[in-house]
Amino acid sequence: MCETWFDLCHNEQFIVLSDKDNMLDFANETLKYEGKKLYTIVNDAEEFCNRMGYIVHDKPYCYNGIPIGQKIDLSKEKPQWNKQRPTNKGIVSMSFYKLLSYFLTNTQAYGNYLFYLGLILIVIMILYEVNIWQQKMRQEQIDISKQIKQKLKINQEKRIKKRKILDILRGQINQQESNVNQKQHNKQIDNIDKLD
Repeated sequence: MCETWFDLCHNEQFIVLSDKDNMLDFANETLKYEGKKLYTIVNDAEEFCNRMGYIVHDKPYCYNGIPIGQKIDLSKEKPQWNKQRPTNKGIVSMSFYKLLSYFLTNTQAYGNYLFYLGLILIVIMILYEVNIWQQKMRQEQIDISKQIKQKLKINQEKRIKKRKILDILRGQINQQESNVNQKQHNKQIDNIDKLD
């Protein structure tokens, strides 16, 4: 009886009741994420029955004395928990049919795997887009700084040209003033000569 029960429940979620001598209980909807698969918790059917609170006797105590194992021949097919799972030889060595059947028997695990893989891909895409945006912003800043430097250089060249023009004009004005002063000086000397 325990073997059949163990075979039927080996892939179900159970929780370990640590406050009750590590007894087992079915994981309900609220506790299913805290539970573990039965085959990861116990090793055999006898341990399973004992931890579920059912005493396993060495000799069968059936009403007619026939052990349950003699009525149900479990040797015809291996129990599902004892079946050999495909080894990880890679996808190439598995046929399409085996791969499809393995995928269909483990859809929840693959669903979780694909969900988290999708989340990781979304995060990678977001980081990639942020990186591209940052590169564009850096390039725009570099272009703006180049434009500002170019404008400053042009303005500085204009100032230098203005200074040169002003210096030339000042020189001409000074030359004209000195010519005017020289002429006035010469006139004064001429006037003094005429007086003598």
